[in-house]
Amino acid sequence: MPVTWPNRSTESVLHVAPVDRRLSGVVTCRVSNEAGSAESSATLRVLFPPRKASVAPPAVLEVLEGASGRAECSVAPGDAGEPAQYTYTWSMGEERHWTGRELLLPSVDRSYGGKQLECVAANSVGRSQAALVRVLVLGKRGRGGATCAVPPQITGSAVSQREVDEGRLLELTCRGEGVPRPDMQWWRNGALLADSLATATDGSNGYLETRSSTLLLTVRRTDKGNYTCRAVSARLRADDSQHVTLRVLHRPVSRTETVRVSVPRGQRANLSCTVEANPAPQLWWSVPVVASSVLSLGHDVYVATALLERTTEQRVSCQAKNSKGETTVHFVLHEPSPPEPVSNVSVQGVSFDSASLRWLPGYDGGEAQRFVVRCDHVLVNSSRPSAEVASLPSDTDVACSVFAANPLGLSTGVSVRVRTLPRPGVSERDLSVIRSATFQADSHTVSVELAHSDVPVCIRVERHRNASWEAVGLCRGESRFSVHVASVAGELRVSACLREAPSVCGPTVGVREERTSLALSAEVVIGVCVSAGVLLALLVVAVVCCRLRRRSKPPLSVARDSPAFERAPERKATSPSNGYVSINGDLCWLATGLVRPGESPPSYAVAAVSPAVRFHDDESGYSTPSKPKKIVYEVIV
Repeated sequence: MPVTWPNRSTESVLHVAPVDRRLSGVVTCRVSNEAGSAESSATLRVLFPPRKASVAPPAVLEVLEGASGRAECSVAPGDAGEPAQYTYTWSMGEERHWTGRELLLPSVDRSYGGKQLECVAANSVGRSQAALVRVLVLGKRGRGGATCAVPPQITGSAVSQREVDEGRLLELTCRGEGVPRPDMQWWRNGALLADSLATATDGSNGYLETRSSTLLLTVRRTDKGNYTCRAVSARLRADDSQHVTLRVLHRPVSRTETVRVSVPRGQRANLSCTVEANPAPQLWWSVPVVASSVLSLGHDVYVATALLERTTEQRVSCQAKNSKGETTVHFVLHEPSPPEPVSNVSVQGVSFDSASLRWLPGYDGGEAQRFVVRCDHVLVNSSRPSAEVASLPSDTDVACSVFAANPLGLSTGVSVRVRTLPRPGVSERDLSVIRSATFQADSHTVSVELAHSDVPVCIRVERHRNASWEAVGLCRGESRFSVHVASVAGELRVSACLREAPSVCGPTVGVREERTSLALSAEVVIGVCVSAGVLLALLVVAVVCCRLRRRSKPPLSVARDSPAFERAPERKATSPSNGYVSINGDLCWLATGLVRPGESPPSYAVAAVSPAVRFHDDESGYSTPSKPKKIVYEVIV
């Protein structure tokens, strides 16, 4: 700690007041003159009590009834004192005290339930702030001695209905109990009310934990409805509730004090007067009427209707009165007319090429009205009291006017000036964010994969038609959408455009076709079926050709005693039963004309006859040395 004494005395005293714990450290005194310097150091140790103690377990000590409870008190390093030797003192109210860092509560009974344990750490300088822990005594149930957790329950007398005058203070109190202590909630007409509207008080009866909640309201007419008090235990996932209906007593109230009604002269007018009141009001009209009635719509709403003759422009009053007060609703009858001008025209949002306007409509003149917005050369029609005007010049003051119109005419316009924003500087590189684009022909769906971009973009789809490209619909903000105007991917291309200016777009990207597994499976099945059909047709043609060729040739004769027959390696004896001889081989050698009529077939040709082919033998007489007998075989397929 550097300190300078400007005087030239031989001794100096350092005074520090007040002493703070942060001054602990090494203090150095340095003396110097023209001849040199010298210094001496000392250690300053500031003594102070611990800041606060802490208890484990924190907040709640759960103990089974009849068992022992343990808690430990300590001082965190950040709250330590100097010196760091502490004594710990426990207390529970005025009658119970213990010492020691660890507290042991033997044989805890219900009298401990809900009490606060207080632990204080002290050193030679002073005491710390107390640490508090609440004791929760859990009962036993059954032979096994299992911990008994009591579900929450609402206690006290239930009031099903309350009636309070408007402007009075309302107090609704609800008391819940259970183990552990339940949380209290207030609901109105199914909506949870803020905790700030209620005050809670905790307590205990030695075993059950209690909490009382009082809802405080300065009653307004809109506060009427059904109120629910709920005691909720998140640990047990259980709750209990109590309901009360609040009725607010107030004078008759109408949403509008003056109602304009358009009725052609000479016709009858149907008037409807709606008021809200509690208790029920009396309603009557200020002029004689042809017919009248009063209806109750429920929820303290009443309607009086009247049918009267309209002769000249006149005023009619509807009066409503109950014990809390009265009100009057005025009706002005007039001829149908053009609508009145709008009011409160405001600009809700502006971009570099568009603006959003909103206004309050005036009286419609007795006919359905619509609205027309004109900003320079742009006209927008709207059936609602708002409109979005696009295609405006950027960075320009634009004069806009709003008109109301009905079948009888146009109102005067109400003007407002709009200043559009400058067009943002966006390069083509900022809009080159499309990685890929695919098209599924079966679902007519385009999927676009986009890279990260700091510029808000939308996707523009173009279709090739009549040798040119044309945009399909609006610029899409999503990355997956349906396009029902194309059948193949080659007819489409996409580009990323500036969302605030869809006319500013980046480079176009071609769309590739993506076939689904179902489509591919269908194509494979079709291909297999076509191939099988072609092979079957070729086989049928081959069989027909073989039959036609066989029938066009004379029977093939082979002499049994010919050299070819003798050389047949698989010749078998003639069967006496049927006169057939089976020879193994392939018929195609004979059917293809390798053996011509009148020629001796080679041995391999005869041997190549199929086992399914039989030779029918026909003897040609008796065998003599001069005229050997011959056997003619006809090949039968």
